[in-house]
Amino acid sequence: MRDRMFLNGRRLCDDGSKDRKVDFSWHKVYLLSRRGVYPFLRNYTIIRWVFIIPLNSLKFLKEGDNMEKVVAVVPTFNRSSTLTRCIQSLLSQTHPLYKILIVDNNSGEKHKEKILQLIRESPNLVEALFLDENYGGAGGFEKGVRFAFEKFHPDFLWLMDDDAYPTESCLENLVQTYKTLTSQGRPVGAVAPLIQGIDTGKYQFYHHKRVSSVILKEKPVKSTFEELEDIEELDANAFVGLLVPRRSIEIAGTPDGSFFIYGDDTEYTLRLSRKFKLKIYLVKKSVIYHQDTPQVNGSVPPQQLWKYYYQVRNKYLMLESFGKNRMLKEYSKLLFTLSQVKSLIACLIKTEYRGYRRLRFAIILKGILHGLLRYKGKTLSPENFKIKGN
Repeated sequence: MRDRMFLNGRRLCDDGSKDRKVDFSWHKVYLLSRRGVYPFLRNYTIIRWVFIIPLNSLKFLKEGDNMEKVVAVVPTFNRSSTLTRCIQSLLSQTHPLYKILIVDNNSGEKHKEKILQLIRESPNLVEALFLDENYGGAGGFEKGVRFAFEKFHPDFLWLMDDDAYPTESCLENLVQTYKTLTSQGRPVGAVAPLIQGIDTGKYQFYHHKRVSSVILKEKPVKSTFEELEDIEELDANAFVGLLVPRRSIEIAGTPDGSFFIYGDDTEYTLRLSRKFKLKIYLVKKSVIYHQDTPQVNGSVPPQQLWKYYYQVRNKYLMLESFGKNRMLKEYSKLLFTLSQVKSLIACLIKTEYRGYRRLRFAIILKGILHGLLRYKGKTLSPENFKIKGN
């Protein structure tokens, strides 16, 4: 008796007549008989010569096998207390993570031991990449994203500060929103949760940015929670729970580790939205808690002034990267330099800088000079940063 075969979605009966329509809502194809090969080789009019089985009829498939593979990337440096809380929040997600990759920037032994303990507690989920030196947050994200992308082949990478604590449904809401947006045909580069300060309770809108085209001046997308739409389009966003699909990394590459710290997240998300026209969206219902930036009298504390150096220097790197032509690049740098000259003058006259005027002045001036000279990488070591009053 001739084998039953399929032609153009209809089953052929033994007498060659067409039987009932076959449902082709399949996910996987299985070859059951070699004998179907011979009539296929005898004539090439038969296209479908295999017997097809829908995946939903296979009892051995486990629930969740088709769930998106999400890998969290968490750079850290000597902050095991906040890191532990961050990992606990990641493990509590309603949308399970495939892996959590901790990227350690050569922390001290005490902190490394804490990371090893986190791995022992969740050996199937938590892994670590131990770096040989401190590459900063930017270097940690660059190396972590590349490592996770090549090793785990994820559908998404979830970029996470080590002092950020997502709510339980944070990831689930991000993934669902991404699916909704892409089903509408929108080119999505990344989706971001709404960031709320854990100390003050205020929303950190300055992390959700609109960016001007000339000197890349940043401003919050909105100023209050009530003003926010359910989904807001952004120009740039912080690496505080940013969910990046695999396609974005294939197109735009990894974050730029040469920034060392500060501005690498703005540069990367602006690269997605400006250079590659992949939109960044803020999801209002997806919430993540984040440590508030410590301040003294409304300013950066003297111990953290080295970060301001990278803020200034890296702005020049971004102006060089995003300028449309050489004239516009130089014009943008000139305008930004003039704004920093005002900051230098403020160092000399404002009372809140009393006691650290010379230090702040030197930090800003060094940032300007190194930015104009296009210095990259770790050019000011936080480990060797010394505070001297004046």
